[in-house]
Amino acid sequence: MITSQVGNFRVEPPGLFRGRGEHPKMGFIKTRVYPKDITINIGKGEPIPEHPYSGQKWKEVRSRSSASYTYAGRCSTAQPQQCPTAT
Repeated sequence: MITSQVGNFRVEPPGLFRGRGEHPKMGFIKTRVYPKDITINIGKGEPIPEHPYSGQKWKEVRSRSSASYTYAGRCSTAQPQQCPTAT
C-alpha cells in the first residue's frame, strides 16, 4: 500500500474571485460547492469522509489507485456572472 501526504483538501468559500496578477476570471463570483458536486478518490476499505450537509451524498466515491487526485469538482467560477470591479 502506498500512502502519501495530502496538502490541501479544503474547498474555497463563496465570494469574489481575486486570482493572481491579471487573471481573466478576476471579479467573477465563486459559488458555494456542495458535496453533490464533488467526486472523491480514496483507498479501498477506507471510511468515507463526513461532510457538514445532512441529507446530501458525494457525487461519486472512487478507489482508483492510478489517479493522482484526491477530489474533483466543478469550477465554481464558471458562471457567466461578473461583478463590476471597484475603481
